[in-house]
Amino acid sequence: LPNLDLVNIVQYISRVECIPAYLHGIVDAPRSATWLEKYKRSAQLLLRQVSSLAIGRSVGVHAPFLRYRIDALTLSGLVRPTDPVSKEYLSTGEAPVLPTSFAIRSIGRTVESTLRSLNNLLEHFHQSFFFYILPANEKYISIGDYIPAAGLMVASLLFQAMHLWWMQGSDDMRSDSPVTRIERINTYYAFLRRTLPNTIGIIVRVHFLGAVLLVAPIAVPYAMLTNTTSTAYVFTMALASVSMVLHISDIYWAEHARRMVDWKQLKAAVELYVAVVVGCLSVMNFSLAIILFGVTGLPLVLTRVWTSTTKISRIANVFMLLLASPICTLVLSRAALGLSPLDFTSSPFRMFLGDFCHFGSLAYPLVCLVYWPVNLLCMIVALMP
Repeated sequence: LPNLDLVNIVQYISRVECIPAYLHGIVDAPRSATWLEKYKRSAQLLLRQVSSLAIGRSVGVHAPFLRYRIDALTLSGLVRPTDPVSKEYLSTGEAPVLPTSFAIRSIGRTVESTLRSLNNLLEHFHQSFFFYILPANEKYISIGDYIPAAGLMVASLLFQAMHLWWMQGSDDMRSDSPVTRIERINTYYAFLRRTLPNTIGIIVRVHFLGAVLLVAPIAVPYAMLTNTTSTAYVFTMALASVSMVLHISDIYWAEHARRMVDWKQLKAAVELYVAVVVGCLSVMNFSLAIILFGVTGLPLVLTRVWTSTTKISRIANVFMLLLASPICTLVLSRAALGLSPLDFTSSPFRMFLGDFCHFGSLAYPLVCLVYWPVNLLCMIVALMP
């Protein structure tokens, strides 16, 4: 994000020049509007900003400058729908002519005054706010106000992970009798030596598949990776992922292998991993951290909530995880991007890959190394005995 001082300067100068400035083209609710209308307008702007920051999609020509820590923003001119120029453009489809000389002069004075204000600041960018959310054109939410929400997200994962780690194994290891203390400790360490390598092995195997998903398209020239081939590649990796989940789950259903792994231990380890990723990401990109917790943390917390499960609960759990899978998310993202869900000639996966290669967006590596593997691990936990 650009420094908040830069945004405030442009807002102030545009008001002085009688040119309304809007964020993402969304007009603020008038002062005479009800609180419900103001809330809806603020929520609309907030969701627009959060989605653009989370996806990492470039929304202006200033995006490459921010990558190199250069504060910049893009000013785009908007024409009112009631303006004759706009009506001419909508009727003829031709490029509209420039507005009146007064509007051109005001826009030029706005740009010039902004540059002079940046040059004349005695305390350059004194607010130094780079982490903020704008619910309105003249209001902001600082990092100190929204970072407790990230703490609650991480705490929910950590508390359940600690509970599952304590509840793993048989009930004999949690006895309060002081007579059997040494025996319980020996049994507990024997249980860890038997199950922990298998748990780590499952996590490594699933993440290796995610690493292949990350590296393989990068090794291919971007021009050769068309929309059709990238869509086919994603569905091929999805079939390989389902095969891996069924294979790993089938192995531990055998009688001799049930004692070699514990689903509580596996779920606790995955929750610790997701908690660390969400906690670190919330400081860098809070919007992306919220979406990552929504697609990985919530399904993980809701996976196999009860100790005793039936076939119906397992099927319902796997169906929930399929709805929260990356494939379903990519299909739904087509609608958000204005694409047809059945149009496989356009691929959001290729869009994420291009943003990662050109702008260093974090969406693509997080999908490959966190979202995809965690979703598969949740399915393994749901299908394990």
